[in-house]
Amino acid sequence: MSRAKCYYENIYTSSACNATPHCVDWSDNGLIAYGASNNIILYKKNDDGGGTVIRTLIGHKERVNTVRFVRNPERLTDLDTNIVSGSSDHSIIIWTIDKTGFLKMSVVLKCHSNIVTVVDAVYRSRSAGMSNLCIVSASADSTIKILNASIGYNKEKICMNTIEIPSNGLCLSVAITTFNGGDDILVACGLDNCKISLYSGNKIENGDKIEELGKLKGHDDWVRALSFSQNGDNVLLASASQDTTVRIWQFAPSANTIVDSEDQITQKKQVIQLGKRSLDVTLEAVLSGHEGWVYGIAWHPTSIENGTIKQPMELLTASLDKTLIVWAPDKDSGVWLETSRMGEMGGNGLGFYGACYGPDGKLILVHGFQGGIHLWKRKEELWEPEISITGHFSGVVDLTWEAVHGRYLLSVSLDQTTRLHAPWKTKKTWHEMGRPQIHGHDMACVAALPEFQFVSGAEEKVIRAFKAPNNFLQNFEQLCLTSSSNQLVSNPQETALGAAIPALGLSNRAVYSTEEKDNNSEDKLSREQYSEVYFVPQDLKVPPTEDNLSQNTLWPEVMKLYGHGYELYSLATSNDGKLVASACKATSEEHASILLWDTKKWQKVQTLTCHQLTVTQMSFCPDDSLLLAVSRDRSWSLHKRSGELRYELVYKSDKKTGLHQRIIWCCAWTHDGLYFATGSRDGKVVMWSASTHQHKTAIDLPKESITALAFAPSSATKSNVYLAAVGCESGEISLYTFNINESESTWKLFFSIDKDSCHSLSIKRLAFRPKLGRTEDAGSESEQKGVVQLASCGLDHLVRVYNIFTELD
Repeated sequence: MSRAKCYYENIYTSSACNATPHCVDWSDNGLIAYGASNNIILYKKNDDGGGTVIRTLIGHKERVNTVRFVRNPERLTDLDTNIVSGSSDHSIIIWTIDKTGFLKMSVVLKCHSNIVTVVDAVYRSRSAGMSNLCIVSASADSTIKILNASIGYNKEKICMNTIEIPSNGLCLSVAITTFNGGDDILVACGLDNCKISLYSGNKIENGDKIEELGKLKGHDDWVRALSFSQNGDNVLLASASQDTTVRIWQFAPSANTIVDSEDQITQKKQVIQLGKRSLDVTLEAVLSGHEGWVYGIAWHPTSIENGTIKQPMELLTASLDKTLIVWAPDKDSGVWLETSRMGEMGGNGLGFYGACYGPDGKLILVHGFQGGIHLWKRKEELWEPEISITGHFSGVVDLTWEAVHGRYLLSVSLDQTTRLHAPWKTKKTWHEMGRPQIHGHDMACVAALPEFQFVSGAEEKVIRAFKAPNNFLQNFEQLCLTSSSNQLVSNPQETALGAAIPALGLSNRAVYSTEEKDNNSEDKLSREQYSEVYFVPQDLKVPPTEDNLSQNTLWPEVMKLYGHGYELYSLATSNDGKLVASACKATSEEHASILLWDTKKWQKVQTLTCHQLTVTQMSFCPDDSLLLAVSRDRSWSLHKRSGELRYELVYKSDKKTGLHQRIIWCCAWTHDGLYFATGSRDGKVVMWSASTHQHKTAIDLPKESITALAFAPSSATKSNVYLAAVGCESGEISLYTFNINESESTWKLFFSIDKDSCHSLSIKRLAFRPKLGRTEDAGSESEQKGVVQLASCGLDHLVRVYNIFTELD
């Protein structure tokens, strides 16, 4: 973004895919689109490795269940970019490219009365700037909608036909293709009777009735995925089912104009009438190689040879058995055989939900039950893993920068994982570099400690402390650090090599050297018993893939801290790393206490009791002389250090006469420790003096709930001016300057981040990097002092990092 117009740039967006089939698609122009919470993420894969999120499409109000690029089966139009998406908010949105080259929400269709589960779309024609699309959608309301949409020049015309599914049945998969230059359409629908129903339409924009042509019978369980492809004058349909098989059906022009009266199309050749054309329908092959339900299916992209569409005979399938298979017919016999098999080995994966090819057929993508996206690249006859898209697959509730240096970012989520994000020094692009914790409870909070340590809390009563293992530190130094002057591993013999999760366990167990493993009979027995989740050391030259992240980047747990009566809610660490402050969910003064822990001995040193309800956030001032806490009881408290590791209450606001009338969600200190701010559900951000405890001034946003606050690590433009980031429940992020004058103190809106670069649901945490400059330039001469980095996370599954320009050109 231009620094003259906007004072920020969004350099990193991280999110996994929603755990629904049909939620990822790859366009002919190279864009990957996938649903993440109620957003659609557009990701561009780079030719030289890696990739970047180029845009977030925000429009749906609830989870996106299905995303499809509009197909061009007969090459009726030039290459275009239109997306159709369906959501749990009952809507279908058509996204179209505008004159600036950005996708925007073009049409919102409220044609279903329940969750939209699957959509597919094709171009019928394109002329005079108008795109004519045909869309088929299925919903939990037991209907299938076939819509013809004409879009262009800010005009749209929508015609709709409805197919009622008998007995309140469900349609689980749909596919659509065109014939005769877009005049005729053929729709295939996989219903809950295990059959594939075929429908045709001619000039449906005039509202003509949709005709059922027949049923494809053969599968013994629900058909979960369907995919059409053109091959010259023929059309191929691949169907994937929960019966673990895949069937390939061929539709070929027929000289026979008599339509068979039977509506059951089986292995015997049948004839259907599509407009003025008769088609022979035959079952070409049954592919049996998976051991689990087959959810994903994709044809190799077509090509044009001598003006004819040519379909390479190659098919990709993905299953819940954690495998994907590439199929092709044998050159001699023509029998379809398995040519390649990839997938997950062990780990925490639960199988694959969908699959698609890249534009040239050299890359394949699959997405899994836990949101992970895997990429493989064809190199001669082999497929090799590629750097993939990663992120949380549920709401992200807290994040923190590495203490002191800010070389990486830690985030925790309701998906029960802690993830580490950092820039790859080779490309200077951000990636998920580690997954230190994979837990059995939803995560709630995290706080960083010096020397690659952190503490985290989840929906349990235990605080868990972690320390980076030797193998991770070596890889982190290779991938992320521009200067290796400081050795990360001071004593390799005392540092664990890695970590592993025992079966049915929640604690990451340390794994030491290979020699020790071989000599330790107990460890050897454990390794053999739980080999599928056992750690394997890695020497990484590129950021880790999803497989490595989930199995080989865990950090060993060094301590558990017990003392709270209910689930953990918030954590904070002192700037010198000597103390951890913790608080849990509470409805009484006893359980709303703040516990202080010594990080050297890992012992509780003090209990601070002053609030009546849950302490929502805590923060130590820069010199650790004061500890600030805010609570659901609408009050804040200030505790002053009275000893090396002890604090005493010096002030507590009165919730009856205080400025805040609702829950106080967040708090933050200025970089010099002279002031602090509190943010509340009542829409107020109040600045307070640390010495007098009096408020200086307030921001009042009556229609917003303030959920996150952060101050930049140094003054924004000049002395007595502070830069603050304010996050709201609506997902908006604004930056304000706070000016301290002798006469008056004022807040001033600096700028607001664009909606498409913010969040669509509640922001849970904002955090400025503790050092000036970019993380990717840390330690180098090119480090920019006029830039600060801001990280944000929210319930929309996103983690974002922004460069904020504080010294404008």
